[in-house]
Amino acid sequence: MSNSILEIIYEYALNKFEQTSVKHAAGHPKFMTVVNTFVSEQKPVLMCLPAFPFKSANKAYKVFGILPDKAEEIALDRLNSMCRRITAIYPPGAQLTIISDGLVYNDLLCIPDRDVWAYGQALRAMAVEKGFTHIEFSRLRDLTEIPLPEKLEEIIYVANATNFRRHMLNKWGRDDINVDDEIANNPDTLMTYRGYSRFLQSDLQHVFPSSSPTPGSGGKMAPGARSIKAFKRDVRYLGKQMIMRGYAFAGACKQAFPNHLRLSIHMSTGEHKISMSLLDTKTGYTTPWHCSIAQLASGEWISAPLGDFKTNPRMEVVYENGRPSYFRERPEVLPETAATSVPASDGGLLSEPQLATASSSSTPSVVGADDSGSDPIGSSTTLSEASSAKSVTFEEPEVVVACDCKIKTEVVITTTEITPETEEEETETVPRVSTASNEYGRRLIPHILDDLAANEPDRVVYSVAKSADVSQGLLDVSAKAMAQAVDKAAWWLREQIGETSPPKMVGYIGPHDLRYILLTYACIKAGHEILFLSPKNSVEGALAVLKAGDCTFWAQPSEEPISYLMQTCLHQRPMAVLSVPTVDELLDAADVQHFPYNKTWEEASEETFCVLHTSGSTGLPKPMRWSHALIGTMDAVRLLPPAEGDMGLAPWTALFEAGDRIYSSFPMSHGAGTIMDIMVPSYFAMTCVLGPSGVIPNMDLTASLADHAKIDVWSMVPTLVDELGETPDVLARFKSAKFICASGGPTSPISAGKVNDVVRVLNLTGTTEGLFIGNLVVEREDWRWFAFHPYSGFEFRQVGDSNEYEHWVIRNQHGPLFQGIFHTFPDKTEVNLKDLYVKHPTKPDHWAFSGRSDDVVVLSNGYKISPLETEALLCLHPAIDGCLLVGTGQMQAGLLVELKDPATMIPVSKELLDSIWEVVQKANALSMHKDQLRKDYIMFAEADKPFVRTDKRTVKRKDTLRLYGDYIERFYKTADPELALSVAVDASSVDSITAAVLEVVTSIMVLPPGMTQVPKEADLFHLGLDSLRVFQVVRALQGAIPELQDLLAPRHLYANPTVSKFAAAVARLVQGAQTGSGDVEQEEKLAKMKELLDRYKTRSSLKMTGFDQMLPHLHIKMLLYLPLRDGISSEQAFEQLEGGLTRTLKLVPTLDYRVADTPKTAPGYKPGQVELVPPSPEMALTEGRRPRQLVYKDLSKLLPSLAEMRAANYAHPAVKEEHLCSAPFYPSLPTDVFLAQTNFVEGGCLLVMCFHHSIMDGNGVVAVLRAWAENCRFLQGDSTATCSWLDPESMNRSLMQAIFEAEGHAATRNPDGSNIKPTVWDHIPFAPPATVDADNGHPFTSTPLAPAFRQPPSPSDRHLDTTVFYISPQKLRQLESDVAADPAVSSLPTPPSISDTVQALFWRATVRARHAAHPKLFPSHEIKPDAVSVLEIAVDGRPYFSTLLPATYMGNLMLFNRLPLPLSALTKEISIAGVAQKIREVASLVNAELFHDAYALSQSDAVQDYSQLKYSFMRHENFDLALTNIMLFEIGEVLDFGGKVFGEGSKVPAEEVKAGAGGPVALRMLHGVQNSAHRLVIILPMRKDGGVEILLGTFEEEKEEMLKDEEWMRYASLM
Repeated sequence: MSNSILEIIYEYALNKFEQTSVKHAAGHPKFMTVVNTFVSEQKPVLMCLPAFPFKSANKAYKVFGILPDKAEEIALDRLNSMCRRITAIYPPGAQLTIISDGLVYNDLLCIPDRDVWAYGQALRAMAVEKGFTHIEFSRLRDLTEIPLPEKLEEIIYVANATNFRRHMLNKWGRDDINVDDEIANNPDTLMTYRGYSRFLQSDLQHVFPSSSPTPGSGGKMAPGARSIKAFKRDVRYLGKQMIMRGYAFAGACKQAFPNHLRLSIHMSTGEHKISMSLLDTKTGYTTPWHCSIAQLASGEWISAPLGDFKTNPRMEVVYENGRPSYFRERPEVLPETAATSVPASDGGLLSEPQLATASSSSTPSVVGADDSGSDPIGSSTTLSEASSAKSVTFEEPEVVVACDCKIKTEVVITTTEITPETEEEETETVPRVSTASNEYGRRLIPHILDDLAANEPDRVVYSVAKSADVSQGLLDVSAKAMAQAVDKAAWWLREQIGETSPPKMVGYIGPHDLRYILLTYACIKAGHEILFLSPKNSVEGALAVLKAGDCTFWAQPSEEPISYLMQTCLHQRPMAVLSVPTVDELLDAADVQHFPYNKTWEEASEETFCVLHTSGSTGLPKPMRWSHALIGTMDAVRLLPPAEGDMGLAPWTALFEAGDRIYSSFPMSHGAGTIMDIMVPSYFAMTCVLGPSGVIPNMDLTASLADHAKIDVWSMVPTLVDELGETPDVLARFKSAKFICASGGPTSPISAGKVNDVVRVLNLTGTTEGLFIGNLVVEREDWRWFAFHPYSGFEFRQVGDSNEYEHWVIRNQHGPLFQGIFHTFPDKTEVNLKDLYVKHPTKPDHWAFSGRSDDVVVLSNGYKISPLETEALLCLHPAIDGCLLVGTGQMQAGLLVELKDPATMIPVSKELLDSIWEVVQKANALSMHKDQLRKDYIMFAEADKPFVRTDKRTVKRKDTLRLYGDYIERFYKTADPELALSVAVDASSVDSITAAVLEVVTSIMVLPPGMTQVPKEADLFHLGLDSLRVFQVVRALQGAIPELQDLLAPRHLYANPTVSKFAAAVARLVQGAQTGSGDVEQEEKLAKMKELLDRYKTRSSLKMTGFDQMLPHLHIKMLLYLPLRDGISSEQAFEQLEGGLTRTLKLVPTLDYRVADTPKTAPGYKPGQVELVPPSPEMALTEGRRPRQLVYKDLSKLLPSLAEMRAANYAHPAVKEEHLCSAPFYPSLPTDVFLAQTNFVEGGCLLVMCFHHSIMDGNGVVAVLRAWAENCRFLQGDSTATCSWLDPESMNRSLMQAIFEAEGHAATRNPDGSNIKPTVWDHIPFAPPATVDADNGHPFTSTPLAPAFRQPPSPSDRHLDTTVFYISPQKLRQLESDVAADPAVSSLPTPPSISDTVQALFWRATVRARHAAHPKLFPSHEIKPDAVSVLEIAVDGRPYFSTLLPATYMGNLMLFNRLPLPLSALTKEISIAGVAQKIREVASLVNAELFHDAYALSQSDAVQDYSQLKYSFMRHENFDLALTNIMLFEIGEVLDFGGKVFGEGSKVPAEEVKAGAGGPVALRMLHGVQNSAHRLVIILPMRKDGGVEILLGTFEEEKEEMLKDEEWMRYASLM
């Protein structure tokens, strides 16, 4: 019942903000508790609402007079109806008390006390007259304790009004509150203050008129005149006074109505009160005392300021009781003709809501300043408060409200009058424009292209790089060819989707080519909407955009595989996938019929041009529709006239000239990319240059474009501008360019300043919601500063007493053409962009960006990091008192940490820093940017500079950052090699080095009074050396002594904290580097690696690497045939094997661990991720306990003897594989890392080992087996069998990361993998997150991967049979001879190896067989003419990764080389030698860089889901296979389990046992269940006779075909 009651109340809630339901949810538990109290006692639900203070002070524009009118009647009826509905379901009913707050504030607004009394009395009379029985009233008098007559009359009320206010302030006033702090830190208070400031301006502007400076006075005001600035300053003061009174009034209400459900008329966070809408309107006017209402001819009601209705000739005033009460549309104006009988409007006072905020997408939500009173009110004024109207447009949507009146929701009011909301008085009016196509700001882009194609068909509109090598030329696309390609794309869309209404949304991610532009035009023409989805989205973010936009079609480039991101999205949100033709196919359109597009501006202006989405920096991204009217503001920039306040500066597009060539480095899923690649070329008759689609913009590409593309205008991301400034040879090539547009984030003043010295840098600022508004071209030396045209409506509001100003946009009458943001937010009259700026010291109206008011850290590369969650998590560390994320404008974010006890904790110990770093890593893992913080960017606050805090101990961010401004600046300078201290060093002796160190240290430290030089033996950290200065010292010495560049590090100074010790350490490094005594570099790497390992040797050392996550969660099952010496029983043999395994598990304890799913709450969690966990105490191997992993089984009664198996060439045992090893192939987790089963037969043991593939690859398995075998030999008396070859770190999963960091590989690779070669994706089993050119630099064609790995396969799946072929040594020699005789071999640098030759022979044979048997096996699966076979060859990375990585590393370190060949070539056209050469060529691609890249990529943000493993061999019906070649693996000697127990023949004395005698006689792989899903081939170890065995899975039909293959059977025989 309580929930039902609340649901009714929520229906009357204020919906002037997005996510209303979320705000209700925030306070729902509290509200439920209040209502439950009434319901449990079956009492009426009591509510209170502070409201109905008095009529607005603005009688000239807002309201009729001082008394209630029809607006109040409808509002009271609405509230009464709400109570009636509650009573209908809950008999005790509901009662609402309206607490008038008029006397709380009226004196501040110049409202007489008598007017407050009159208004309140009239309300009470109205409630009685209209029968609003559920409404009661209360006054301020009822909240105070002043003795007065019981019946209050007007004279007594007025006489005591001041006493009421004073009593309230004395009793409930909050002297302990700092109102500025409250505004800064309390969201409710902030909304209140903003609302108060706005409505005070609109209410008092006629009471206290203000004006602009007298023309010609040099900016001086007339005597006695009040400036607009002074007016606003005073209004802000009144707003703060109202807040203070509001706190007192709230206290009084709480005491008087402690148990009531608290309602409010204002916006709030939703946690403490329910915000109500008194007039059910989607305008900003929801409170009756701030507006008037009008009844349309249809009977519907609308709300707006009085002035908007009064100036409309179709409205007449209706009087009630002799007073004006409301407006009424004249009856002769019929509603069905109204929409066409009035001029077009400029925006929506009551228009259909669009996007409420910069991040909203679909929730209808309008925010307006319409209230006064004690609570927070609307956060924005409405259109009519910024510009009154001369005409009204009425349309049809309506909302039925409880009072049985219909309030119109779709009215647009425009005006030529503007109230003084801005600094200058605006007098310009928007020029009246026609529908002609040449009217700037009202042109439709498809019309521009079609007109150009008709009138100038040969004009080049796009120029596209033909290849990654720009020097090979560019393809020019004419206007005619482009228009025809658009038509072809539009017809294609029509064919795919049809003609539908409403439009369908089509999502797209593709290469950076013409299809982005063609699809945009085509969707417009075909009546649909194109959504450009960013490939950098997470799956969650992409799904949020697709869902919010109701995207039902996905356009996929026909030649590209569907990305992992979209495969995942399509799985969770099915969409129809459209295969987009290639660019060449679309340009081949000479004979295509014209696709007409005949819409006028009036018809299409509010339709969608394209859809982008927000970045998601403050939540999930949301779609952002760009209408033609919005983008038309880009076209209209040229119309900006000279105006007072523009400083004589021209609009930014004035630099464009028809025929200019423009290039943009932005992707077209970014707003700047769409503007520069689609809009600007069209609107300004320019040629757009598109770079090669597969090359991410970089300095090399930039240089090539500058040389060959003849670019006049460049549009660059800030980081590219900065890099250009530091690349003088490339920068010199820009002298012929006109200018560079820099946008998207802050640039470096130093680096970009260097660019501006060569070519003008035009700094632009804009928003996705409003595009580029009013930017002006400043003087070239002022390139860092922004200036804006007065028509932009920009207002910079000072933040407190700081020198920073917050950027606002205020709607004015120029909005339709010059204020694009109000097309996105049609129901707002002002928008806070939340950017902070500082003023130019001398030039008026010049502003420089300084940060974000919402505390988002904006890096120089445009990445936005919201710091609050990270800071909150870090403050959970027991040693941290506070922290701040910093780095706006820098390349890397930093962390400023305040310790709880800095006096004793600084200098920071290694242990403390490591523990803090662990928490930072968790925060990184949970953030959008996984490596947003690095360890070397952590700085610590100084003991004598505590963070600035509020009384509640909340950190005051801006004040603290101001306090540490110099400190932070110095910190970042130490990271810049160019800013290192310069010092001359004689490195020939310790004394000279000591002198240099002393000089550096003394120059940077602030020494105690009386000390002029640092004592050589003094602890530098005790003297005040901090982390910043450590960096400076190290940088200085690195710069002075070249030998130290890669050797000297901060840790050397931390470890040697005196001048003497540090100088000695430096001298040792120099000596080692100069003399070559020892591998100094290797020693340094080892030292750093050991340091890193010490850090990682916590539970985090059990975290798996990205290579581990690449392998499927299945068991590798290896079968060894071990003979037993005569007289050795199975029990004796088992005892040896068990004892050897026990020693092995003790030697490598992690083998006793278990594999488990990583918890979803773990930092950096990705689906499918696994980790190593210790076994439970009852499972763990302890002294006296036998290893649980080893099982004994006697199969001598079931299987033949080992001798009989030998005679049958160790054919696959005639027993189910699960009998040989009970461990399932696809184990559920958690499971053991390693399991084994001993299966004894007569004369031997079939030893089966199961290793979880996520833990180790084949080489890791061999290392374990080798250790096991050697430990068995030790138990048999071999004292040399100590496993000395086994590195103790072999199972440490952090070893690779430690090496990766120590050798500097991590520092050169981006966390998101963006700077890793696209070809690396060809070697890992994950689909790229975005379309990448896997062909780039790759000699072979990349092919689509299989669907995601299935585990376990379905029992119904048809299984392959395990088949073994044998190639004898004689046949191997014959194969070598035949291949050598191939004429093609003579042209090769070296003949193919026997290994490559065997692989080539087998690949060809098995594919031939599968091809021949395919029609029988897969009749419904067509073999396409261009079908290919992909050979995936496993490659071990241990030789490549690092010399520091032990060869015995037991983790996964394996990649697949993928070689695709056409079936026709593989089976017929290419010889065995040719295939072998192809295998060798692809093998040559493997190197250390590949493995480093793959390691980084597998752990990067680019891979978001480890469960989606994709290998080509994971399907039966295709012609792919995976091949593991262990042909050269010597099993006999390496896996010698000891000749005393194992081996053929009689027992022999220990001294006579030969090496390798106790090894297996054969090796097989068990993969029966895998045969149900995979095409896996293993070339087994070469036999003792020199022959080779090949194990594979085949269908019977395929095996028969192989036996008929003459070429194959010339060399092979079936075992």
